[in-house]
Amino acid sequence: MADMTPVMRRIAEYMVSSIQQNFEVGGRYSAPGSWMGGSRKWAPLSEVTIARRKAMGWWPGDILIQRGRLASSIHRSAGRDYAQVGTNVVYAAIMHFGAKRGEFGEKTFIQRVKEHVRRMRGKISRVRAHQRTVRLKLPWGDIPARPFMVIQPEDITDITELINRYLNC
Repeated sequence: MADMTPVMRRIAEYMVSSIQQNFEVGGRYSAPGSWMGGSRKWAPLSEVTIARRKAMGWWPGDILIQRGRLASSIHRSAGRDYAQVGTNVVYAAIMHFGAKRGEFGEKTFIQRVKEHVRRMRGKISRVRAHQRTVRLKLPWGDIPARPFMVIQPEDITDITELINRYLNC
């Protein structure tokens, strides 16, 4: 028992496959406050997100899988007394826990506007190149929590069985 690295590697692999299954089925986590509670799917995409995906040619697309970066970033590590999984994707925590509009403050930046022609109410006018200050709330809209780094109660049973088999060898 001084070095449980072999079983910890198997546990870490098991956790990664469980998390990847969360992506495949669009969420399967227990209700908050209830470890064995009924599972729920992730919140559906907003109309704004659907419209943006369609405009960019990414529709249809699964929730949290626009290009697959987050789902494919799940990595594992194991040692003598630990098994862990994680991701290095910067936005992972926001996707997992969610965020309210403006929760992270505002970002102000200068936007350059090129010279262009504007048509309003039948009139055509030329607009000179200029700059304007833009204030953007971060995030710009509410992002619902979609917990993906979750292993299921049945996974705990299987992991316990892995440990028991290792210790009984």
